[in-house]
Amino acid sequence: MFDNILDEAKHDELLNEGKRKMSHRALKGALMITYKRDELKFQEAYKFLRMLVDIDELLYRWRGNHVMMVQRMLGDKPGTGGGGYKYLRSTVCDSDNYKVFLDLFNIATFLIPTDVI
Repeated sequence: MFDNILDEAKHDELLNEGKRKMSHRALKGALMITYKRDELKFQEAYKFLRMLVDIDELLYRWRGNHVMMVQRMLGDKPGTGGGGYKYLRSTVCDSDNYKVFLDLFNIATFLIPTDVI
């Protein structure tokens, strides 16, 4: 289950498939910061990682609000970007493709039980 974290080649395959966004080294760094977040020297770095996730979440909320505004104002007509409501809605419904820090959102998925390490 955790082989794609431990094996850089497997991670790179997922990166090429678009299932990961961070490099292997960056993901390992984020994991270390997350594991050691209670230690003083990692607390600021952990806060920074959480802030990046917060920014992504705020962008997601903004997209949702924007979609609703476009639907009210334009209906199905194309907007200034050409796509219109249906396109914008797809950016919210398929939000994982539009998250900048997807791997940080999913960091708990990558946490290896300490008895395995």
